[in-house]
Amino acid sequence: GEAAAPGTHYALELLARKCMMIPTWNLAADLLLMTPDNELQLVKLCAFYPGCTEELNDLREKCKLPTVEECMQLAETA
Repeated sequence: GEAAAPGTHYALELLARKCMMIPTWNLAADLLLMTPDNELQLVKLCAFYPGCTEELNDLREKCKLPTVEECMQLAETA
């Protein structure tokens, strides 16, 4: 029910943090995508990802975030 929603969202966020290991990063993204107002958590997830640029771009695409290259262009423009 709606009364349980905030607790459920918090539980999903905590579970996603536990999944921030190489084999389960995509699971962490899936869990965070189920929560509202998740952009900051998704950015943190991608910021801590230890893989190569190609893998990071795949994760960023899944999280609906710009690629590394797009971020570099935005930073240069700013």
